[in-house]
Amino acid sequence: MPIKPPNLDDRRYDDIIDEARKLIPQYCPEWTNLNPSDPGMTLVQLFAWMTELIIYRLNKVPDKTYIHFLNFIGEERKRARPAVGPVTFQLRGERPLELPAFTRCSTRQTEEKAALEFLTVDRLTIHKSNIVRVMAVKGGKRPVVRELPFTHLNNHAAALQFSGGRGIQFFDLDPLAYGPDAYTPHQFLYIAHNDLRLMDFDPEEGRPVGRMRVRRSSGDEMSIAAFFRWEYPTADGWVPVSLTSEREDNLGLKEFSLVTAMPGIIEMPFEVGDERTKLPEPVARSRWWIRGRLDYERWLAERMRDDLDVSWKDDRGGEERSIHNWSVRASGRNLEFFLQDLPPIRGGWTIRLALVDRGVPAGRNSYLPRYRWWYRRGEAWEEIPRERVRVERTVVIITGPLPDMASDGFNLRAERIETVFLRGFCPDLELDLSWIRPVEVHMFAGDDPRRVEEQLGDGAPWDPFQIAPVVPPTIGRKFYVGSDLFENRRKTPVLLEVEVAFEMNGEPIEEPADLYALQMTYRAEDSWRVVWTEDKIFSKFTFADLDEEGAKRAGRRKIRIVLDPDTQLKGLARHTISTVETTWIRLELIKSSLTGTDEEKNQHPIMLRIYGMRLGADRVLGDETYE
Repeated sequence: MPIKPPNLDDRRYDDIIDEARKLIPQYCPEWTNLNPSDPGMTLVQLFAWMTELIIYRLNKVPDKTYIHFLNFIGEERKRARPAVGPVTFQLRGERPLELPAFTRCSTRQTEEKAALEFLTVDRLTIHKSNIVRVMAVKGGKRPVVRELPFTHLNNHAAALQFSGGRGIQFFDLDPLAYGPDAYTPHQFLYIAHNDLRLMDFDPEEGRPVGRMRVRRSSGDEMSIAAFFRWEYPTADGWVPVSLTSEREDNLGLKEFSLVTAMPGIIEMPFEVGDERTKLPEPVARSRWWIRGRLDYERWLAERMRDDLDVSWKDDRGGEERSIHNWSVRASGRNLEFFLQDLPPIRGGWTIRLALVDRGVPAGRNSYLPRYRWWYRRGEAWEEIPRERVRVERTVVIITGPLPDMASDGFNLRAERIETVFLRGFCPDLELDLSWIRPVEVHMFAGDDPRRVEEQLGDGAPWDPFQIAPVVPPTIGRKFYVGSDLFENRRKTPVLLEVEVAFEMNGEPIEEPADLYALQMTYRAEDSWRVVWTEDKIFSKFTFADLDEEGAKRAGRRKIRIVLDPDTQLKGLARHTISTVETTWIRLELIKSSLTGTDEEKNQHPIMLRIYGMRLGADRVLGDETYE
């Protein structure tokens, strides 16, 4: 029986015509008339007929000639070899088992097929160990590390397959994709400061909320908060920190600050690797941290909406033509563009994207980090060869052709393939942190700090020096005023404004300066100390000593006291009164004969009433915040 000749090419005349029709728009888009009457189509039909004749003769080539043809292109016939296949062994016992080479094994016999017997080639050790991760590592000046994903063959934990069974090149490692500067979604900036522990409160509790500016220390003090998504540690993991926008722009850019309400923040020692990893002493010693997860594309997309110009140019030397109808969005590490009103980009034509230089270099050798560019062709994304993408600082020029580029929806994509160089826009990772804090005032009254009553802000006027309204002010009664403002790190003078009045039987009276005396002290580490002045006035004083003219008038009046933390409150320390930890000033009544007689010669207590208490930084009562 003769051997049936192989069918080397099964195409027919109609198949060749259809294939040629599909290639015409790609190689000659100007050719639009594809009717049989077109002279060009007549030539296509002629060559299709001739090609079919050649294919027919090719399929008649006998085996011997076919073998000669294979020899011409370097192929050689090889001798028959035994069939080879992978075999998976499963251990049923607990102890490893050694199998010598040439151990016989076979397939299962069925009713239709007999068992096929094989011999193992090498000595094997069968055990229950499983591979968890596979890493490929290449050393040198620029080391490369790649984790190789795999699946299990037939759900067998001991049998791996790579790339769906197609296999991979273990050491085909692209330095750009797998080197030390390769893209990672886990790029963080950690910030430590002990004051973070003071931000442990819920904004829903009614306390005023502050904000924290994060700016680089270089001369322009540019804010970097918008580059990151900020988080803080809790017992349940990392929790997002809210952002708020500042009233004024920073270097022409909208500035964002961190909201300093972090309920549940916990101490977290910074750990990297195992216990042998040595950290710098300041890092190892720090316990209160927040971190920023880099979100560069989100920031860049926002900037592009104001700072990007898009244009295209043909290869005939004409002027660049601007594209005004476009949009951009961030999607993970991708920037996606929708370029409308864009003509088909042919070979030699260019698309130009020019970004304003804001002085924020994010690449290691360029202003922008490296991107891989794609364009959408139908429903699929097709990569643009690297040699057709040129980057000149803040300008990206893409050279065509971009055949069949989609005109609907997002049609151009930039995929970041390297990490952002944080030291580029934040030199030496040096930051200036400014906590714009609300001025919080805590007030208590009592004769012992362990037994005090809170003077609520909406409960004015207060009578802190009286046990009861019918009892005259008592010696030893104290009025505690607490605020973090007293220990502000800038050591700016603190303005203390007290609104007071003296009343008897419900009527305001002039200040009886000879009937009482106060002492002003502050809490140090070990004791209460008198607020220092050269004339030592606060060891024993009256409000008349501070406001002589106002003391001559009956009624409410405001008295302002300026306290310099650097000279007058030396050794000031945080202290807890009731449940409030802060720094404290205390007014103590050290002399009191505050009783008076009315027209009917009836005695009544003279009440020293406080109608208001306000604090301000740098000698100013401003927007109730300080920095």
